[in-house]
Amino acid sequence: MGGMRKASWVIGFRVLMIAVASWGITSCNESTVFPEDNYFPLREGVYQLYEVELTEYSAFEEPQSKRYQLRSEITDPFTDASGKKVYRMIRSTRNGTNDPWLPVAAWTIREESPYIVISEGNTSYARLIKPVRKNSTWNGNRFNSLPEEIYRIDAHAGTFTTASGKIYANTVTVIQEDLNELTKTDQRKEVYAQDYGLVYKESKVVTYACSGGVCTGRIVGGYHEKLTLLEYRAD
Repeated sequence: MGGMRKASWVIGFRVLMIAVASWGITSCNESTVFPEDNYFPLREGVYQLYEVELTEYSAFEEPQSKRYQLRSEITDPFTDASGKKVYRMIRSTRNGTNDPWLPVAAWTIREESPYIVISEGNTSYARLIKPVRKNSTWNGNRFNSLPEEIYRIDAHAGTFTTASGKIYANTVTVIQEDLNELTKTDQRKEVYAQDYGLVYKESKVVTYACSGGVCTGRIVGGYHEKLTLLEYRAD
């Protein structure tokens, strides 16, 4: 009799452990937390060099395409009126490696828990959220007066390979918009890699020719931009 009770207890314990393990696996799949120490390196001396491919569309001209380089440098931080540490991001461009750099913008970056906030001119965007969790959503425009835009951390997490074959491990993709309709397309995403920050960005925001309720698919306005990291260093 005692043996039967012991056997029943062992079986019940095993069933319980299997159930707990299954619950744990399900929970991780539903809300995986990725390492987030350095998806957005935020310190003085970070240098990022990008290749930019840009095509602009117009209803009255042929598409205009150009390729250039963008340099982003995080410089000395300062303390804002609310007591938060804010970093300056100096952005410069050049057409080719033999051309001089031309300053084009001075942005700022700060942590506004739980967000990484980038101010582009007078407009601030919540570009990333911490901790980094699969399927997390937030309003990227929560720090400005623009209409709500729900960003989402995509289920993809792992390696990311650029068109040139460069492989980044442990990446997270932020989907900012994924709209594809008869009259327009608005698809924007950013890919962040641990220890590198932003490694790839693609934005396709275009409108199509439509008349009498019929859309031809011909692009009559907008742009398609790709930005790829070429070089990273932190002094």
